[in-house]
Amino acid sequence: MTEPIPTTISKEYRWEMGHRLSYHTDGCQNLHGHSYRICVTLTGTLNQGGMVFDFGDITRIIKPIIDDLDHSTMLHENDQPLVDFLISQGMKLSLVPFHPTTEELAAWFLGKIVDPLKPYSNISELQVTIFETATSTVTLTHKLS
Repeated sequence: MTEPIPTTISKEYRWEMGHRLSYHTDGCQNLHGHSYRICVTLTGTLNQGGMVFDFGDITRIIKPIIDDLDHSTMLHENDQPLVDFLISQGMKLSLVPFHPTTEELAAWFLGKIVDPLKPYSNISELQVTIFETATSTVTLTHKLS
């Protein structure tokens, strides 16, 4: 019998989101937004159905996260008085305990995706790539088994 060949699959999602980096001094301290993309990549062996993981199941994990972020403003939870002002205006906010850099956003996504994948012993690696712009990306890789 031949050894299973590791196979890599990827699925991409998009959303629009504002943010700012309150400590920044070169432009990003201003409230601004991006057309973000995330590419979720799984590496593993084929299951009995001939797949590493069903693309629809990836969507069931990712879509609720994207829906919460789409057309929101992600801010550090202590970014005052901006947080209070945007709340008073009824704006959609995503408050997080970190500065919303692309690096931190990638780690945040990774943390939300890892647990739902743990039951699948055929998946050995999860990779998340966040595109802040067409030319600026962050990639994190997590070994699952």
